Amino acid sequence: MKDNSPVATTHERYGPIRITLKAAEKAGFKTAIDDFGAGYAGLNMLAAFQPDYIKLDMELTRNVDQDVVRKPPSPASPRPAAR
Repeated sequence: MKDNSPVATTHERYGPIRITLKAAEKAGFKTAIDDFGAGYAGLNMLAAFQPDYIKLDMELTRNVDQDVVRKPPSPASPRPAAR
């Protein structure tokens, strides 16, 4: 497997973990991405893994009720998952 350089393909970068996650899903486990939006947990990871759950990075949600930029754009926006 190549390093995480920009020239590595999605398969080269995530192939082994995708195989492991698919086996876990077959066994009944649910998958999640923690701290989505921070570091490597970005849109490429979301597209590569398609998890059952996504936990957003705290910096994306902090003061969401007070920051116009961070507010959901409409009532149809995704809702937080129940705990």
